[in-house]
Amino acid sequence: EPDEESGNDAELSSAFLRSEIEWLTRGKQEYRSGMKLTYLNMLCGCHAFGILLEVIQTDCAPVLFHCAAGRDRSGLAAVLILLALGVSMKDAADEYLMKDRSECPDHPGTEEVNEEDLPYAEMTADIIDSAGGAQAYLEKAYGLNDEKRRVLRNMYLEQAV
Repeated sequence: EPDEESGNDAELSSAFLRSEIEWLTRGKQEYRSGMKLTYLNMLCGCHAFGILLEVIQTDCAPVLFHCAAGRDRSGLAAVLILLALGVSMKDAADEYLMKDRSECPDHPGTEEVNEEDLPYAEMTADIIDSAGGAQAYLEKAYGLNDEKRRVLRNMYLEQAV
């Protein structure tokens, strides 16, 4: 009789585990879908990004911006600033994908790619590319024309010697 009970317990445990895995998988997919929608909303008219791009053009610079994890809103804001400064989409996305170095205190030079954020970086690049590239996107979405981008580069970049 103990064998039957342990067999039933094993079956119940197995069924429970399968349902938990299905729930977690579905939850992760729903989370990613929700995050993709969040990124789409941020890239298609986020007023806060427009304000940030205006503020960094003023004498108020330097400017500090942050959020709890620094991966979504502030990470995307950093990508937009890098693009405005003339950094390539590939290099801006690579920087975005770097894991937070504070997660690896024993290895401060660690440059590990954060694989979970890859779909968001790819979607960001696709949306920006569909607008005609970074410069066209910045101008259409935030009014950041060639002259404004030149001013930003003069403010924030050192001249090559």
